[in-house]
Amino acid sequence: MKMNFGKIASPIASRLLVIAGFVFFSIAFVCAFVHSLTVFDSFSSASGAFLAAVIALLAVSALAMNRRVGKKAFIIIVPGVALALRLIWALLVDTPPSSDFLFMHNAALAAAKGDFSFASSDYYTSWAYQLGFTMYEALIVKLFGTPIIFLKVINVLWSTGTVALVYWTAGKAFNEFCGRAAAIAYAFYIPNIVMCSVLTNQHVSMFFFMLGCALLVHRGLTGKYSWLLIGLSFAIGHIMRPIGGVYIAALLVFVTVFRAFPWSLKRSGPLLAKTAGIVVVFYLLQATVSQSFIQRG
Repeated sequence: MKMNFGKIASPIASRLLVIAGFVFFSIAFVCAFVHSLTVFDSFSSASGAFLAAVIALLAVSALAMNRRVGKKAFIIIVPGVALALRLIWALLVDTPPSSDFLFMHNAALAAAKGDFSFASSDYYTSWAYQLGFTMYEALIVKLFGTPIIFLKVINVLWSTGTVALVYWTAGKAFNEFCGRAAAIAYAFYIPNIVMCSVLTNQHVSMFFFMLGCALLVHRGLTGKYSWLLIGLSFAIGHIMRPIGGVYIAALLVFVTVFRAFPWSLKRSGPLLAKTAGIVVVFYLLQATVSQSFIQRG
């Protein structure tokens, strides 16, 4: 089922979405340009960088609109290049963990050996939400060994997978051009590349958040178990990085504006019930994981 917001939403909701997107990116653009003035030596240098960015944007747009590159070729080329760039960076650039990342990595090494005493440290009593990502790292260490490179390579895989999910989700929600533009932007966004060599929780969490969004856009809430998979995806992402509340809020807006409206008990009732199921699964998995951590001390 191809979902197009322009067809399933009211004209007013569609216009509001376009206006909100335009305002958001306009503000982001202005803030970025103002910040660049503090980075570059002169206004002319900042303007030159701006011009280069515009040229790059036009090049991206040309690639996105190039119909001679088929869907199958695009889904191979862009994620493939994204994988290569991230892998080269992770293998060649030595980024030893430091600060919080070092503390969590040492805790993961201990957890892989069955030592969970770190959980009572001041760090984890103050930032208990980091336990989820620490245990994820411990699992990777347990499966593949202690070299940090394994964690970095898996970061690369999560990030590359997210590129494919971004393409698929935007393409389903809007159109092929939007899917390509979004995928290219995410694939070549510099911080997404350089952060692959850092033991941060953003890669695995973003993959699962995007997976939940992809499932929501692809099947909506019409699938028999789609609500369960969406809830699990958002919950796993939240366990890795506690920003799942933003996605739950977006889910509620999506269902209210684009799916359940105009209201009717026969049509809207099942949608709201499945939405409630997503929220229940989201919080139930977190409670289960928290209880398992408590039992382990």
